[in-house]
Amino acid sequence: MRTPQRVLKIDQLDAKLNPVRDAFREVPRSTSWIREVRQALGMSTYALAARVGVKQPSVVQSEQSEKRGIISLGTLARYGNALDCDLRYALVPRRSLHDTLEERIRTVARRMVEQTAHSMDLEKQRPSDQALEKQVARLADDLRRELPRWLWDEP
Repeated sequence: MRTPQRVLKIDQLDAKLNPVRDAFREVPRSTSWIREVRQALGMSTYALAARVGVKQPSVVQSEQSEKRGIISLGTLARYGNALDCDLRYALVPRRSLHDTLEERIRTVARRMVEQTAHSMDLEKQRPSDQALEKQVARLADDLRRELPRWLWDEP
């Protein structure tokens, strides 16, 4: 059942994550955060290697690994610490959680109505498109109220 607590949780997460989403619209794609910060500080790869306790080629490799998205959080945190930075990570929704949930509700409702409509179509009793849209809206309202766990079970 859709409880006020679940709605409040979505509202609170959206409020926390919207500024993060906006702040990180321009994540360096052609380089890495390690390299961006290191270069902004005027630090060489040799100096960073000494601060991290690795050899210079490891810095280059780590910058490349980060750029490719395969660096571990532990390694990134070590480099961040050496650059006097804290590593913060978050799953940042591409849009509001409310929008994601609403799209899912509408998708599931439409799929359920279409399955029934298909069966009725085989019997030459398919409702009009307008009637189908009303059914989708009603079912979406029910799903929105209940928020059943199975809502996310299928792709």
